[in-house]
Amino acid sequence: MQDRQWALVKWSSLAVSVGSITVAAGLLWFNSKTIVSEETEQPVGEHVQQPQAKVEKPLMVERKGDRIIWRLQADVAKQQEQGMHLTEPRLEMFTETGEVIPIQGREAWFEPMRKNIHFKGAVQVSYRDWTLNSETLRYDSGRDEVLIPGTFEAKKPDMTLRGKGLRVDRKTERLTVDHDVWVEDATGRQFGGQK
Repeated sequence: MQDRQWALVKWSSLAVSVGSITVAAGLLWFNSKTIVSEETEQPVGEHVQQPQAKVEKPLMVERKGDRIIWRLQADVAKQQEQGMHLTEPRLEMFTETGEVIPIQGREAWFEPMRKNIHFKGAVQVSYRDWTLNSETLRYDSGRDEVLIPGTFEAKKPDMTLRGKGLRVDRKTERLTVDHDVWVEDATGRQFGGQK
C-alpha cells in the first residue's frame, strides 16, 4: 500500500510540474510582444532597435607607413549598423608633401571596413587660397580620391569656378570636373559651358 501511495505522489508531482511548465511557456508565447526589458525599459520584439553607442569627440586617423593620410574628428559619433554617423565632422586630408586640406560639414558617415567617408550639408574645403562649397563630398579610400558628385563652387580672391562632378586625386592633387564648368575672373569675364 505504501508503494502505491508513493507512486501516486510521484506521478501527481510530475503531472503538476509538467503542467506548470506548459502553462508558463504558453503565457510567455502569447504575451511575448509586451515583455519589457529591464535594461532598455522598452518592449522587446523584432522591430526594436539596439541602443546606439555614442562617443563624444571621436578621433580617427588613417596612416600608410609613417605618413598620415587623413585625420577625422567630430563633436559626436553614433554607432550605426554599417558604420558611424558623425555630427559636425572635420576631416584633414594630407597631400604627399604633407600639406593639410581641411574639410568640414554638418554631418558625415564613416565606413570603418572600407574607410570611406561621406559628408553632407554645408560642406566647405579650404585649399591654399581656394574655398570650395558644396552639399556633398565623398572620400573613396580604395581610389584615394575625393568626389563631389553634385554642384560645387570654388572661390579665390580673383576667380570663381562653378561646376558639377569634381574628382580630386589625393596623391597627385589632380582635379577633374565632369561637366558644366564655368569660370569667372576678377574682371567679370565668364568662360565655360557644358560637356
